[in-house]
Amino acid sequence: MRSREQDGNPATEPFMEWKELMVKLASLSNVYMKISGGFSEMNALPPQTEQGDWGSAARDELMQKTQAWAGRWLRETVAAFAPQRILYGSDWPICNVGGGGNQVSWLNWWSVVGSFVQENLSKEDQAGFWSGNALRAYGVV
Repeated sequence: MRSREQDGNPATEPFMEWKELMVKLASLSNVYMKISGGFSEMNALPPQTEQGDWGSAARDELMQKTQAWAGRWLRETVAAFAPQRILYGSDWPICNVGGGGNQVSWLNWWSVVGSFVQENLSKEDQAGFWSGNALRAYGVV
């Protein structure tokens, strides 16, 4: 059985197969990619405090590892689809089924994706990712 760390490694066969399939999907101009469901692949993280403090060096280290793991997948998704054809999906409330509620599963996933988006997309592309792309994809605007 492969670990999450191995599957996130760009050199592994599952990652390369996934990447190839994403490129094929992205070649269809009417296909958008929703970034969601990552919480089910993430390691358990302790809840964030009300003040937004992660609470410990161990939590910070685990969050950095999770961001690095997810970043591999997110970078390839953005590269395949371009920022204008990706959108955020929270999977709420299903993401909370495993426990922890909004302060664990949802908030941690949102934090991981939010950090990636802030560091890798322009302000305009960030606005599209969080809402504008979905409006276009679903024909609302």
